[in-house]
Amino acid sequence: MTTNVLPRNVMLTVGAMLAATVTIQSASRREVPLEERVRGAERIVAGHVMMVRSEFATNEFGDRLIVTRARVVVSEVLKGQVPGSTVEVNIEGGTVGEVTLHVSDMPEVRPGDRVALLLSQNRLGQTVPHLRGQGVFKLDRNGRDEEQHIALDEIRAAARSARGGLHQR
Repeated sequence: MTTNVLPRNVMLTVGAMLAATVTIQSASRREVPLEERVRGAERIVAGHVMMVRSEFATNEFGDRLIVTRARVVVSEVLKGQVPGSTVEVNIEGGTVGEVTLHVSDMPEVRPGDRVALLLSQNRLGQTVPHLRGQGVFKLDRNGRDEEQHIALDEIRAAARSARGGLHQR
């Protein structure tokens, strides 16, 4: 009689490799201090999500995935230049038809959400959150992102410190 059970040492090796992979991935997602995030971002805006549209797309690494294109009405430019009164940002994840992609380090945004965004351009020239989800702040009525424990006033202060100014729209 033969069995299809892997030898114990193979299972332990595979388990150890998986655990190491999870540890490495977790370590690579370290939380970057706000001041460092602000310095690295090309643009920083605050506003309201006006519209979202999710679609299949290819990212800068050639991966095919679902991307949500969020159009944000800009109420405040904290750093950089914004041509016009809106900005479109690509956020990985979303739903197309019956297929949903949840990306663990990216928040979902919906129309009506108040947000602060630290933005950069990827190699394809698309506007994306700087440092992925660490560049997206979903703000409550008090102007605070409860998940990241950062307030809009803190982002404003870091932007003033990094750039020496603040622009209102």
